[in-house]
Amino acid sequence: MKKILIAGLFLGFSCLGFGQTASDVFNPGSYTFYWLGLDFSHVKVIGDFTQFGDAGAVDAYQIKTQYFPSLNELMLNEPEKFDFKGLFKLNELVNDIEMITKVNAETDVNAMQASEAPNYTLEQVQSFVNTYNTAGKNGIGILFLAESLDKVGKMAWFHVIAINASSREVLMWERISATPSGFGVRNYWAGAIYNIIKEGKKSYYKSWKAKYAK
Repeated sequence: MKKILIAGLFLGFSCLGFGQTASDVFNPGSYTFYWLGLDFSHVKVIGDFTQFGDAGAVDAYQIKTQYFPSLNELMLNEPEKFDFKGLFKLNELVNDIEMITKVNAETDVNAMQASEAPNYTLEQVQSFVNTYNTAGKNGIGILFLAESLDKVGKMAWFHVIAINASSREVLMWERISATPSGFGVRNYWAGAIYNIIKEGKKSYYKSWKAKYAK
């Protein structure tokens, strides 16, 4: 796996009783943690996805309606492999992907095709998160926001994000690339997520904690 860039910003928010800061992401006993899912609503697809022999022609509509849900379901069905709880060294992680599922269902398929990764900034990521409906949640939400699935360059870019579930404030943000692997559309891109988690447990978490837990 290739990690090109890690970008982070501490965004503390301490008013109206919300209280969570970036440090709390690395203090698992403080709050309820939620796995919110894989957000594909702003993903850019690069290259010809018809090259997967087992799937035949795969257009943007199919990617949205078939593979966005199946990738999110795979994360829940194989928790030992896609170990988001272990990635953040949490005692408990509550699965709650209903909101992200709805967000993904509203993805504009006409805007998905691109020639390069858009390289979303923190300000753009925060604007995406501001649209989430997290009413009723208190704690910290963890999600992966997909930026690009590049079949040509054989690379996927994701933003690893932790948010204050009450205020939707981004507490932690890391932009990470990974090489996909596996057979079939779903498993191929799931391989990139697995590689991020694997490397994260081995080395990323330590650097994240040093950066944010101050």
